[in-house]
Amino acid sequence: MKSKTLVLLAAALLMPALPVQAAPAAITAAVAAKDRPADEMKLDESRKPAEVLKFLGLERGDRVFDFLAGNGYYTEIMARAVGPKGAVVAWNPPRLVSNDKSKAAWTDLRARAKNASAFAVPLPNLALAPTSFDFALLHLVYHDTYWESAEYDFPRAEPADVLAKLYSAMKPGGVVGVIDHVGPAGVDTRAEVDKTHRIDPAVIRADFERAGFAFEGESDVLRTPGDDLAKSVFDPAVRGKTDRVVYKFVKPDGAPKDDLAMVCDVDKAQSFIGQPADEATVGKMKQATGARTTRVVPPNGAVTMDFRPDRLTIATDEGGNITRVSCG
Repeated sequence: MKSKTLVLLAAALLMPALPVQAAPAAITAAVAAKDRPADEMKLDESRKPAEVLKFLGLERGDRVFDFLAGNGYYTEIMARAVGPKGAVVAWNPPRLVSNDKSKAAWTDLRARAKNASAFAVPLPNLALAPTSFDFALLHLVYHDTYWESAEYDFPRAEPADVLAKLYSAMKPGGVVGVIDHVGPAGVDTRAEVDKTHRIDPAVIRADFERAGFAFEGESDVLRTPGDDLAKSVFDPAVRGKTDRVVYKFVKPDGAPKDDLAMVCDVDKAQSFIGQPADEATVGKMKQATGARTTRVVPPNGAVTMDFRPDRLTIATDEGGNITRVSCG
């Protein structure tokens, strides 16, 4: 695993958007491969994958996690770029890859890129082996950790829980790239995501830093001044042309081997019993107890059986009011 230089936090806070240099040959060749699907190649002009991956620092031999990979646009490019000694593991929610067209697309992709693999589970059930990835990419999807939809079988998840799993899965020094649609500041994140599928960049950075990642820089390669932030990213007037941030985060080289060493102080959560388990209250409970992650469990709700001393578990009644709290 190569060493990643950790930029001092004070410098990071003042860091300007970084210029993008010419992409390494392996990335350039991966993007230029003639047997990539034509529909995917048409997206290159607006997505600029060579410039993005160069900035993020993808390297030959990397083991990569592609979070919510869709039809595998980036999965294939990265698999080609990391070469036969590297690998890409792609995750999708089951509904997204259940139709015949998607199944055929993934079958064809794996035939072209034999070092790519994929799996599908609901987001709350996502499980990743500890310290297993050098590089991870969330392309236009981090906002979906705030989204839920019964229509699309996409259950509610807690972003902090998702990032805790990702943090554990990254090797020390591992890079996480986040590209997402810029949303307005000072709004309710879940409501904005539901309406426009946009997210305030400050929320992204705060979430990742809270999870333990260090911010290492930003590229302006996909910034689009004048974008109408009130429009949904699927609106034909802006689709494919939205203002997008490109953030680079790193799991610090000095990160402890035991990522779950911290514990929550459950006694400091007792005073919240009887209050509604809304986003604001859960946030206050997390801050008061020092928990890294939280989960809200309704009556008869299914939960994973893993024990995490850094997680605050909040049980509620049918009205959504808190009845019991515990760590684990």
